[in-house]
Parts: sequence; structure tokens; C-alpha cells
Amino acid sequence: MALEHPAVYADNSFFVLSPLKDYKALCRGMMVNGLTFLFCVEGEVNLKVNDRPLTIAAGNCLVSPPNTMLDDIELPSTASAVLIGYSMEILVRMLTGSGRVMKVIKAFGQKAVINNDERYTNNRVNTFLNILRYRNASNDLYHDELVYHLFASMLFDVINDLHIPAGNDETNGDGSVHYRTEHLYKQFMALLSKTDGRERTVNYFADKLFITPKYLSKITKLYAGRPALDVITAHAVERLKMELRYTDRPMKDIADAFRFESYPTFCKFIKKHLGCTPQQYRLQ
Repeated sequence: MALEHPAVYADNSFFVLSPLKDYKALCRGMMVNGLTFLFCVEGEVNLKVNDRPLTIAAGNCLVSPPNTMLDDIELPSTASAVLIGYSMEILVRMLTGSGRVMKVIKAFGQKAVINNDERYTNNRVNTFLNILRYRNASNDLYHDELVYHLFASMLFDVINDLHIPAGNDETNGDGSVHYRTEHLYKQFMALLSKTDGRERTVNYFADKLFITPKYLSKITKLYAGRPALDVITAHAVERLKMELRYTDRPMKDIADAFRFESYPTFCKFIKKHLGCTPQQYRLQ
């Protein structure tokens, strides 16, 4: 997606958008594909997280795991917010393994908003931004290492506020760690990415994973904090938004590509989830 303003920093592993209110298109709606921290530095931020209204007060941080939908982000003139993002690949590297990544994401799913002192949050975010801007503007020999460790320090600072107890993994009856749910969740996410919004039923994904729809929803609630149908639908809606807003493909071609039963069914789906017709959304 083309941004109205250049990001403070962006590569394949990290990104920083500040101040967030400058990115109006993203504030209207975005799908989180990695892990993001939305810091409210001043005032209050009102938004919808997976269609649920939420207010983030100054000093607090909203943590969004993969496949979280952020919509209707409202930032009045007195408010300031910063969005920091991490790819899943870099999280695996920083947390030394996918097992620890899933443990952290599960913890964030249970506590999406981290409360902190406004002054502390203001200081740590501004220090982070100042160092990043300064180092990114210079031709440092160790630029990549500096950026990596700067983002790592922010990540672990936020994780530390979760107070995750040691040895809190899901276990079997004998106390050994049970990784089946983690493996199934990763398979589900891979399938979701592969189908790219063309399949929108829980039964389809459950059949591919050889599990029941009920068990799939149990897994997604564990790692994403919501039922499987919500995750699947949110992904499809985000893909359709991209097609409608950033391509000139005919509407009927989009409906066919996404395997809707008919053009009216496609229009009904868009109306239900975006509140307008496909044509109206494209013209926004």
C-alpha cells in the first residue's frame, strides 16, 4: 500500500509510522500481518479492534498480534500516537524460536492493552524515534545492527510489561509441552495466506487440517483471541479492500476471482462488512 507520507523507517523486518494521524488511509482500516505496538503518547486514541470499540489512553500501548483488524482510528488534535511493527520472521529470530513467539503472542492475546506511566511511555517512544531517525540518516558502518538492537530493546521492554511467568507453556498431562496446537495454528495461517481470501468457511480450513471446525476455533481463540470465522472473514475483507481501492479490475472479475457464488452475493458481502457497495468503496 502506498503511504501518504514516508514511514519513519521501513524494511522487510520492521516499520515505524509517526505521527500516526498523518496516515489517513491506514487509519481508516488496516490488517496487521505481523506484530504491532500502537503507543498513545498524548491524549486518547479511539479505534475498533476486530470490530470492537476501544479507547487507548495516554501512556498505554495496544498490542496487535497477526491478523488483527484495526479500523476507524480517531486521533483528535490533542492526541498523538506511534505505530511500530515487526515481521513474524524477525520475531522468530529475536525470540530464538517459533515456540517462544507463540507463547508471547498468546500472552498478548490475553492482555491486548498494556498500561504504563504517560511520562515513561513518552520518554521511551521519543528516545526510540530520535535514535532511529539520527542513525537512519547517517551512513553508519553498523547501521543494520543498530536498527536491529533498537527494535529489539523496544520489543523486550513491552514484553517485560506482560510479566510472563517462566514455564507457562501449554502442557500435556505428564507436564511435557504440547506443540500440536501451535503447529496447527501455523498451518492454518499458511493456508489462509495461500487461499488469499478465496475460501471463507471454517469447514474448508478445518477439513484441510483434519480437525473439527470447533477445535479450529478453539486454536484461533488461543493464539489470535477470536473465533476462526472472524479471522477468515477479516483476512478476506482486507484482501477485497485492497482489490477495490488499489486496482481498476471490473467488479465482476473481482467477484469471480474471489469465488463468490454470484455478483449479488459479492455485493451483499461487501455491503455487510464495509457498509457500502463495491462501487462506493472504490470511489472513497
